[in-house]
Amino acid sequence: HVAGEPDAPLPAALPQIAVRVPAAQLGRDVVAFERVRARGRLGVASNGPVVGTVARLVASKGVDRLIRSFEKIRTAMPGTSLLIVGDGEERGRLEQVAAACGVREAVRFAGTLPETRVALSLMDVFVFLPATQEGFGLALLEAMASGRPIVAVRQGGGAPWVLDQASIVAVEPEDLRGLAAAVTRFLQDEGAARRAAEQARAVAQERYSIGRMVAEIEAVYRELVDKSRRIH
Repeated sequence: HVAGEPDAPLPAALPQIAVRVPAAQLGRDVVAFERVRARGRLGVASNGPVVGTVARLVASKGVDRLIRSFEKIRTAMPGTSLLIVGDGEERGRLEQVAAACGVREAVRFAGTLPETRVALSLMDVFVFLPATQEGFGLALLEAMASGRPIVAVRQGGGAPWVLDQASIVAVEPEDLRGLAAAVTRFLQDEGAARRAAEQARAVAQERYSIGRMVAEIEAVYRELVDKSRRIH
Protein backbone atom coordinates (compact mmCIF):
# COMPACT_ATOMS: atom_id res chain seq x y z
CA HIS A 1 0.00 0.00 0.00
CA VAL A 2 1.35 3.42 -1.05
CA ALA A 3 0.67 6.40 1.18
CA GLY A 4 -2.08 8.59 -0.27
CA GLU A 5 -3.68 5.82 -2.33
CA PRO A 6 -7.08 4.45 -1.29
CA ASP A 7 -7.11 1.18 0.60
CA ALA A 8 -7.91 -1.85 -1.48
CA PRO A 9 -11.23 -3.49 -0.61
CA LEU A 10 -11.06 -6.52 1.64
CA PRO A 11 -11.70 -9.88 -0.01
CA ALA A 12 -15.35 -10.84 0.21
CA ALA A 13 -14.44 -14.26 1.56
CA LEU A 14 -12.48 -12.89 4.51
CA PRO A 15 -13.91 -14.71 7.56
CA GLN A 16 -15.44 -12.59 10.30
CA ILE A 17 -14.40 -13.52 13.80
CA ALA A 18 -16.79 -13.05 16.71
CA VAL A 19 -15.39 -13.31 20.22
CA ARG A 20 -17.93 -14.29 22.84
CA VAL A 21 -17.13 -13.91 26.52
CA PRO A 22 -19.30 -16.05 28.81
CA ALA A 23 -21.37 -13.93 31.19
CA ALA A 24 -20.08 -15.83 34.22
CA GLN A 25 -16.46 -15.19 33.20
CA LEU A 26 -17.21 -11.52 32.56
CA GLY A 27 -18.77 -11.27 36.02
CA ARG A 28 -15.69 -12.82 37.63
CA ASP A 29 -13.44 -10.43 35.73
CA VAL A 30 -15.44 -7.42 36.92
CA VAL A 31 -15.29 -8.62 40.52
CA ALA A 32 -11.54 -9.19 40.26
CA PHE A 33 -11.05 -5.72 38.76
CA GLU A 34 -13.08 -4.11 41.55
CA ARG A 35 -11.00 -5.95 44.16
CA VAL A 36 -7.80 -4.63 42.62
CA ARG A 37 -9.19 -1.07 42.66
CA ALA A 38 -10.32 -1.48 46.27
CA ARG A 39 -6.88 -2.74 47.28
CA GLY A 40 -5.36 0.36 45.75
CA ARG A 41 -7.78 2.71 47.52
CA LEU A 42 -7.11 1.10 50.89
CA GLY A 43 -3.37 0.78 50.39
CA VAL A 44 -3.33 -3.02 50.48
CA ALA A 45 -0.79 -4.98 48.42
CA SER A 46 -2.07 -5.71 44.91
CA ASN A 47 -1.92 -9.47 45.40
CA GLY A 48 -1.76 -12.09 48.12
CA PRO A 49 -4.27 -13.09 50.81
CA VAL A 50 -5.76 -10.50 53.18
CA VAL A 51 -6.54 -11.06 56.85
CA GLY A 52 -8.61 -8.31 58.40
CA THR A 53 -10.56 -6.94 61.31
CA VAL A 54 -12.85 -4.02 62.08
CA ALA A 55 -12.27 -2.69 65.59
CA ARG A 56 -11.75 0.35 67.75
CA LEU A 57 -8.04 0.64 68.46
CA VAL A 58 -8.26 0.52 72.25
CA ALA A 59 -6.47 -1.74 74.70
CA SER A 60 -9.53 -3.83 75.58
CA LYS A 61 -9.85 -5.02 71.96
CA GLY A 62 -6.53 -6.86 71.93
CA VAL A 63 -5.55 -5.80 68.41
CA ASP A 64 -1.91 -6.16 69.46
CA ARG A 65 -2.45 -9.92 69.84
CA LEU A 66 -3.70 -10.13 66.28
CA ILE A 67 -0.60 -8.29 65.05
CA ARG A 68 1.70 -10.60 67.01
CA SER A 69 -0.07 -13.67 65.65
CA PHE A 70 0.16 -12.18 62.16
CA GLU A 71 3.93 -12.62 62.34
CA LYS A 72 3.29 -16.40 62.50
CA ILE A 73 0.68 -16.21 59.73
CA ARG A 74 3.20 -14.48 57.45
CA THR A 75 5.74 -17.21 58.15
CA ALA A 76 3.27 -19.85 56.99
CA MET A 77 1.77 -17.74 54.19
CA PRO A 78 4.30 -15.22 52.85
CA GLY A 79 2.69 -12.35 50.96
CA THR A 80 -0.31 -12.11 53.27
CA SER A 81 -1.49 -8.62 54.26
CA LEU A 82 -3.27 -7.52 57.44
CA LEU A 83 -5.98 -4.88 57.02
CA ILE A 84 -7.09 -3.11 60.21
CA VAL A 85 -10.18 -0.90 59.87
CA GLY A 86 -10.81 1.47 62.76
CA ASP A 87 -9.01 4.07 64.81
CA GLY A 88 -8.34 4.98 68.41
CA GLU A 89 -5.85 5.92 71.06
CA GLU A 90 -3.79 2.75 70.61
CA ARG A 91 -2.94 3.27 66.95
CA GLY A 92 0.56 4.66 67.53
CA ARG A 93 1.48 1.84 69.88
CA LEU A 94 0.05 -0.78 67.52
CA GLU A 95 2.14 0.59 64.66
CA GLN A 96 5.17 0.18 66.91
CA VAL A 97 4.14 -3.40 67.72
CA ALA A 98 3.90 -4.16 64.00
CA ALA A 99 7.35 -2.68 63.44
CA ALA A 100 8.82 -4.65 66.34
CA CYS A 101 7.36 -7.87 64.91
CA GLY A 102 8.89 -7.12 61.51
CA VAL A 103 5.54 -6.96 59.70
CA ARG A 104 4.93 -3.20 59.53
CA GLU A 105 5.12 -3.11 55.73
CA ALA A 106 2.41 -5.78 55.52
CA VAL A 107 0.00 -4.17 58.01
CA ARG A 108 -2.37 -1.52 56.67
CA PHE A 109 -4.09 0.77 59.18
CA ALA A 110 -7.04 2.03 57.15
CA GLY A 111 -8.52 4.24 59.87
CA THR A 112 -12.25 4.79 60.26
CA LEU A 113 -14.23 4.24 57.05
CA PRO A 114 -17.73 5.59 56.28
CA GLU A 115 -18.80 2.01 55.59
CA THR A 116 -17.00 -1.32 55.74
CA ARG A 117 -18.49 -3.22 52.80
CA VAL A 118 -15.53 -2.70 50.45
CA ALA A 119 -12.95 -3.47 53.13
CA LEU A 120 -14.77 -6.65 54.14
CA SER A 121 -14.91 -7.77 50.50
CA LEU A 122 -11.09 -7.83 50.45
CA MET A 123 -10.71 -9.97 53.57
CA ASP A 124 -10.08 -13.64 52.93
CA VAL A 125 -10.43 -14.21 56.68
CA PHE A 126 -12.14 -11.92 59.20
CA VAL A 127 -10.88 -11.89 62.80
CA PHE A 128 -13.43 -10.79 65.39
CA LEU A 129 -11.89 -9.05 68.41
CA PRO A 130 -14.57 -8.30 71.03
CA ALA A 131 -13.72 -6.08 73.97
CA THR A 132 -13.91 -7.71 77.39
CA GLN A 133 -17.30 -6.07 78.09
CA GLU A 134 -18.70 -6.27 74.56
CA GLY A 135 -21.45 -8.35 72.97
CA PHE A 136 -21.11 -10.09 69.63
CA GLY A 137 -20.75 -6.75 67.84
CA LEU A 138 -22.01 -5.19 64.63
CA ALA A 139 -18.67 -5.88 62.92
CA LEU A 140 -19.19 -9.61 63.40
CA LEU A 141 -22.70 -9.47 61.95
CA GLU A 142 -21.47 -7.50 58.93
CA ALA A 143 -18.67 -10.00 58.33
CA MET A 144 -21.13 -12.89 58.51
CA ALA A 145 -23.54 -11.19 56.12
CA SER A 146 -20.63 -10.53 53.74
CA GLY A 147 -19.80 -14.23 53.66
CA ARG A 148 -16.39 -14.11 55.31
CA PRO A 149 -14.81 -17.10 57.10
CA ILE A 150 -14.45 -15.96 60.71
CA VAL A 151 -12.02 -16.59 63.53
CA ALA A 152 -13.19 -15.10 66.85
CA VAL A 153 -11.40 -14.46 70.12
CA ARG A 154 -13.30 -16.05 73.01
CA GLN A 155 -14.05 -13.10 75.29
CA GLY A 156 -16.76 -10.55 75.98
CA GLY A 157 -20.50 -10.92 76.45
CA GLY A 158 -20.97 -12.35 72.99
CA ALA A 159 -18.66 -15.32 73.57
CA PRO A 160 -21.42 -17.91 74.25
CA TRP A 161 -23.30 -16.80 71.13
CA VAL A 162 -20.14 -16.98 69.03
CA LEU A 163 -19.33 -20.49 70.23
CA ASP A 164 -22.79 -21.68 69.21
CA GLN A 165 -21.98 -20.98 65.55
CA ALA A 166 -20.51 -23.97 63.74
CA SER A 167 -19.16 -21.63 61.09
CA ILE A 168 -17.00 -19.63 63.52
CA VAL A 169 -13.68 -20.85 64.90
CA ALA A 170 -13.10 -19.54 68.44
CA VAL A 171 -9.72 -19.25 70.14
CA GLU A 172 -8.61 -18.20 73.62
CA PRO A 173 -7.47 -14.56 74.05
CA GLU A 174 -3.85 -15.37 74.86
CA ASP A 175 -3.46 -18.23 72.39
CA LEU A 176 -1.49 -16.51 69.65
CA ARG A 177 -0.45 -19.81 68.08
CA GLY A 178 -4.05 -20.98 68.02
CA LEU A 179 -5.20 -17.75 66.41
CA ALA A 180 -2.47 -17.95 63.78
CA ALA A 181 -3.21 -21.63 63.11
CA ALA A 182 -6.97 -21.03 62.69
CA VAL A 183 -6.43 -18.15 60.28
CA THR A 184 -3.76 -20.03 58.34
CA ARG A 185 -6.01 -23.07 57.96
CA PHE A 186 -8.68 -20.94 56.27
CA LEU A 187 -6.07 -19.35 54.00
CA GLN A 188 -4.67 -22.73 52.97
CA ASP A 189 -7.93 -24.69 52.73
CA GLU A 190 -10.25 -22.96 50.26
CA GLY A 191 -12.94 -25.58 50.73
CA ALA A 192 -13.09 -25.10 54.50
CA ALA A 193 -13.08 -21.32 54.07
CA ARG A 194 -15.91 -21.45 51.53
CA ARG A 195 -18.06 -23.71 53.72
CA ALA A 196 -17.53 -21.51 56.77
CA ALA A 197 -18.35 -18.39 54.77
CA GLU A 198 -21.54 -19.89 53.37
CA GLN A 199 -22.66 -21.04 56.83
CA ALA A 200 -21.94 -17.63 58.33
CA ARG A 201 -23.97 -15.86 55.63
CA ALA A 202 -26.86 -18.29 56.07
CA VAL A 203 -26.97 -17.69 59.84
CA ALA A 204 -26.91 -13.91 59.36
CA GLN A 205 -29.71 -14.06 56.81
CA GLU A 206 -31.81 -16.39 58.94
CA ARG A 207 -31.43 -14.56 62.24
CA TYR A 208 -30.89 -10.96 61.22
CA SER A 209 -32.61 -10.41 57.88
CA ILE A 210 -34.73 -7.28 57.50
CA GLY A 211 -37.85 -9.42 57.17
CA ARG A 212 -37.17 -11.30 60.38
CA MET A 213 -36.37 -8.15 62.35
CA VAL A 214 -39.57 -6.47 61.10
CA ALA A 215 -41.57 -9.54 62.09
CA GLU A 216 -40.04 -9.54 65.57
CA ILE A 217 -40.73 -5.82 66.02
CA GLU A 218 -44.32 -6.34 64.92
CA ALA A 219 -44.65 -9.18 67.43
CA VAL A 220 -43.44 -6.89 70.23
CA TYR A 221 -45.95 -4.20 69.21
CA ARG A 222 -48.79 -6.74 69.12
CA GLU A 223 -47.86 -7.97 72.58
CA LEU A 224 -47.86 -4.39 73.93
CA VAL A 225 -51.22 -3.66 72.32
CA ASP A 226 -52.73 -6.84 73.80
CA LYS A 227 -51.44 -5.94 77.25
CA SER A 228 -52.84 -2.42 76.91
CA ARG A 229 -56.26 -3.78 75.96
CA ARG A 230 -56.30 -6.14 78.92
CA ILE A 231 -55.44 -3.30 81.29
CA HIS A 232 -58.28 -1.14 79.96
